[in-house]
Amino acid sequence: MYTIFLKEEDMLKENHFPVIALLNEAYNTDIIVFIKELNQGIGSGYNYTTCSFWEELDDYDKENIARYDGIMIETEDGEELCLSMKEMLDYLMLLQSKLASANSELADKMTVLLDEYKTVYKDAL
Repeated sequence: MYTIFLKEEDMLKENHFPVIALLNEAYNTDIIVFIKELNQGIGSGYNYTTCSFWEELDDYDKENIARYDGIMIETEDGEELCLSMKEMLDYLMLLQSKLASANSELADKMTVLLDEYKTVYKDAL
């Protein structure tokens, strides 16, 4: 069963649907692995969404995509969003707060990883 925790009304900005889709997909796959990879600067790919850091792009992409800070999120429908690490943290914390009542153990694991995230990306927050 696919669970949707973040909805369109949770978007911080009108064009933020890609991050909502990404985090719902990450939750339904393994949100812990997703956050661990973010903390290592590794993007993720799912059935309908992907995310990547500038450093992960190959030379061709770097020549054809404007440089960005943070993380690029893309949907299978071609929607793209460059999200700052602060905005990603805001969404991860929102997801964690929604999970707290449904799965407190998972929310607690996320707390530890989000503390690490704040340390890793302190200069971007």
